[in-house]
Amino acid sequence: MLAVTASAARAACDGICGTYFAGKSGTGAGDGSSGTPYLITDQTDLAKLRECVNVGAPTAEPVIAPKDHSGVHFRLTASIPLTTAWQLNDSMSANTPIGYWVSSTTTTNNRPFNGTFDGNNKTISGLTINGGVDDNNVTLGLFGFIGSEGTVKDLHVEGTVTSANTSPVSSFGGIAGRNAGIVVGCASSVNVTGRGMAGGVVGFNTGENAKIENCYNTGAVSGNHADGTSIGGVVGNNTTGATVTKCYNIGDVTGKNNNTGGVVGRNTGTNSTVSECYNIGHVRGPQFVGGVVGLNTGENAKIENCYNTGNVTGLGNNDEIPDGSSPARGGVAGGNDVTIKNSYSYCTVTGVYNVGGVVGLSNSTDSNVENCVSLTWLVHGAGDLMGGGDSLVTPNADTNVGRVVGRNTNSSGAVQGTLTNNKARADMEVRIRGVNHNIPDDDEHKGPEKRHGADVLTNESGTTADLQSEVFAYDDGEKKGWDPKIWYIVPDSSLDGKTNLPVLIALMDDKRTGEIKFRDQDPKLPAHPHDSPGSIDDGGGCGCDAGGFTAPGLLALALMAGIKRLRRRLRG
Repeated sequence: MLAVTASAARAACDGICGTYFAGKSGTGAGDGSSGTPYLITDQTDLAKLRECVNVGAPTAEPVIAPKDHSGVHFRLTASIPLTTAWQLNDSMSANTPIGYWVSSTTTTNNRPFNGTFDGNNKTISGLTINGGVDDNNVTLGLFGFIGSEGTVKDLHVEGTVTSANTSPVSSFGGIAGRNAGIVVGCASSVNVTGRGMAGGVVGFNTGENAKIENCYNTGAVSGNHADGTSIGGVVGNNTTGATVTKCYNIGDVTGKNNNTGGVVGRNTGTNSTVSECYNIGHVRGPQFVGGVVGLNTGENAKIENCYNTGNVTGLGNNDEIPDGSSPARGGVAGGNDVTIKNSYSYCTVTGVYNVGGVVGLSNSTDSNVENCVSLTWLVHGAGDLMGGGDSLVTPNADTNVGRVVGRNTNSSGAVQGTLTNNKARADMEVRIRGVNHNIPDDDEHKGPEKRHGADVLTNESGTTADLQSEVFAYDDGEKKGWDPKIWYIVPDSSLDGKTNLPVLIALMDDKRTGEIKFRDQDPKLPAHPHDSPGSIDDGGGCGCDAGGFTAPGLLALALMAGIKRLRRRLRG
C-alpha cells in the first residue's frame, strides 16, 4: 500500500474518524499517515473506527457516508480488554465487527476496511460474538471484511466467535471473517464455531491480493451444522489465487461436513497456495480431512513445504457422511486433485476408507504427489468399526488404504495422476478393520511411484537412514527436494531412535523481537502407546516413541548453533 500524506489521510477519513482522531489531545496523537498513524488507545477509539467504517453518520447534516479508510493508518498503543461497552456503545448490534461483507453483486452494500491496522504486538481480549448479525451480515470476527487494499498486522486477539447453527452459511474467524487483503504477523487465541467457512485466523481468504502470512492459531475451531463447508485451523477456505504461507495451528479442528484441515479446510481456485505451514492440532471430520488441508483442488492450486504432526481422525457414521461422497483422510491432505510437494506427516491417520499417510484420495488426472514423506506410524482403514455400516466401501490396502496415498484410481480402477519420489517408514502399521496388514515387499506394491512409497529404514529394521542425504535430500543441480533455505535439518541426524525431524526456517526465529523461538514446532509431545488391534485411536498430537522418532526439531542448543551457520549461508 502506498504511503499517503496527512491531508490525504484526513480527506479519506473525513467526518467521524478524521475529526475524532485528529482532534485527540496528547503528544503523538497522529494524523493518519504511515509515519504518524491515528492512535487507538482504548475500546472507545476502536468503536469509533467501527462506527466510521460501518455506518458513517446517517443523521448528520450533511450525511457522512461510511469510509473504507483506503490509505489511512491506525496503530494500537496498548492492549485492550473489551467489555460490554464495546458491544453497546453505538447504534449497531452487539455482534457487529469492524466492516462486513454482504454480496459480491451488490458491492455498494459491503463495508470493507481498506486501511492499515497495526496491532503493534498488542492484544485485544474479551472479543465475544454470538450468532449472526442478521441475514445479510454473517462475516464475523474482530474485522468482518478486510478489503483488497486493507492490511491488519501484528495483532493478537483472544475470545470467542460463534454463529448460530441457523445462521446463513458464511465466514467466521478470530481476526477476520472475510479477507481480500493482507493479514500478517497475527495470532488468534479465539475459539471459533461457525456454519460455513470457519478459520482460527480468517474464515474466507479470497482473491489474488489476499495473503495470510506469519500467523498462527491456538484456539479450537469447529463447524456446528451439516451445511458447514470448510473448517481450518488458520483459514476455512482459501480460494481464487489467495495465499496462506508461514502459518501454523496448534488448536484442535473439528468439522461437521465437507472439508476439514489443520491449517486450511479447503484450498481451491486458480493458483491458490498453502506453503511453509504446519499443524500439530488434532483434526477430526466426516468427509475430506487432512492434517494440513482438507481438500486441495482447482487449477494450479498447490500445497508445498508443509508438515503435520497432529492425528487425523475420520468421523464415520452414516449420518455424518453425505450421500454419494467419497470420504478421505490423509496425514497432509484428505483429498487432492492437483499438486502436493515436499511435505511430510508424522501422526496417525484413521478413517473408514480412502486413508493415506500423506493423502487419502488423489484420483484426478491432474493430481500430483511429489517428494513427500510419510512417517506416519499407523494408517487405519477402520470400516464399520467406526459405525460406517455395510453400505460403505470396504477398506482395502490394495485399493484405498496406503502408506503414502490411500487411493489414486477412478471409479473404473484406472490409475489417475502421478506419484513421484515418495517415501514411507518401513515399520509403519497398516490396519484394516483393526487387523495389521503386511504390505508385500516387492516392486508392485512399494516404490517411489507407488501408493505405499519406498521404504525409509528405521532403527527397528537394524539400519539407519541419514536425514539429509537419504530421506529429506536436496538436489542442487536440479533444484529439487527439501530446499535448505526453507527446511532446517540437524546436521548428521539419522533415523536412529532420537531423530530431530525437519522444521521450517521461516518459523524458527521470531523476527519481530529477535528472540530464538521455535513457535511450537518442537514441543515435547507425549509418547503415543501402541493401541491394541481393533481399537480406534482418537488421541491428540502424535509424539510416539514406538517407531524410533522424537517430535520435530527439539534440542535447542544444537539448533541455535545451526541457525548461526544457516544465516551465514543464506546471506552468502
